[in-house]
Amino acid sequence: MPGLRPPGLELQRETMMWFLHILQLNTNKKRSTMEALLNDRKIEDLKVLLVQEPPFTYYTTPIQHPHWRVFQTSCTETHATGRSLIYVNKRISTSAYRQRRCHSPDVTAIELQIGESQILIFSTYIPPFDPADNPIHQTLNKISRTIRLSLTTTLIIAGDFNRHHQMWGGIQVN
Repeated sequence: MPGLRPPGLELQRETMMWFLHILQLNTNKKRSTMEALLNDRKIEDLKVLLVQEPPFTYYTTPIQHPHWRVFQTSCTETHATGRSLIYVNKRISTSAYRQRRCHSPDVTAIELQIGESQILIFSTYIPPFDPADNPIHQTLNKISRTIRLSLTTTLIIAGDFNRHHQMWGGIQVN
């Protein structure tokens, strides 16, 4: 009969799962790589893009796209452009997320609300290891501080950590 719903349809809607699809990429400061990524139709269903070493325009702004909202580092301690960005798909309501402050020029963070879950997402860039200046501990401490100040239920830390291991790529990896 028209208008009748099969039994359990309402329950099915209430328990429907929501998947968070994320892509992480180091663009190596290449504008062509960034534009190819943002214009690729295969990423339309992604919710979040985590980008490291993004290219910046002549005016030191990140590349914009009509389908994505872009977030830069919230750190104001330096005048240099950061080395991480987060793009959020514009199909996600702006009331579902907000930027979180992380006091590092190479970390960008957002908090995303999905149902009862709060997800704290970090896009992180850590420079190659230099014994004279090891910023990894400083960066991790700043991330840790942001985590402590948040009431999240899930944590995602992704990025380019510039750390290599032979198990990841053979004996030629250093």
